[in-house]
Amino acid sequence: MSILWIIIAIALLLCFIWQLMQPKQGAKASNAPSPTPPDALPSGEAHEESNAVAAVFPEKAPSPSPPQNDPSPAPNQYLEAETPPMPRTQVSYEATPALRQAVIRLLAEHQKATAVKLVREETHWRLHQAKEYVDALQGALHILQAEVNHFLDIHQKSAAITRVSTVTGWDLSKSMDYVEHLQRNLS
Repeated sequence: MSILWIIIAIALLLCFIWQLMQPKQGAKASNAPSPTPPDALPSGEAHEESNAVAAVFPEKAPSPSPPQNDPSPAPNQYLEAETPPMPRTQVSYEATPALRQAVIRLLAEHQKATAVKLVREETHWRLHQAKEYVDALQGALHILQAEVNHFLDIHQKSAAITRVSTVTGWDLSKSMDYVEHLQRNLS
């Protein structure tokens, strides 16, 4: 029985040592490969990389590498060249009035999934955030529909059209089409 305990103790000790030898989170392992400098790339890969740089930044393209049969080492042209600025893209994390109108239009057409997808593409929000935004607009659209139905019940179609135009930002003709669509559904 004591031999079994010794084997278990040795196994636990080996596991503990193995765990200590693992790199910490965010640390680089001691045996991890180092990044390859551009001058150490085979000539075909370096040529492909220079073509990619030339396609994006023609004025900053590195000069072509010397032929392979040249015994002299090539100068490190990538480190000597000035680093080109990275192109910046405008990313909006806010819902714009145009997006709001597009979502309302999609909700009026009963395309909620498309509306959520549009919000995610335009704002870069997560699915949950985009769905909450669309749900809030859908709730506002239901309230608007109830207001329009109330105006239609008391025979004030022009007030209903004005209200739809004010809330949604639609022009009067589109607002009138929406009110008439609701009026047809009421009767």
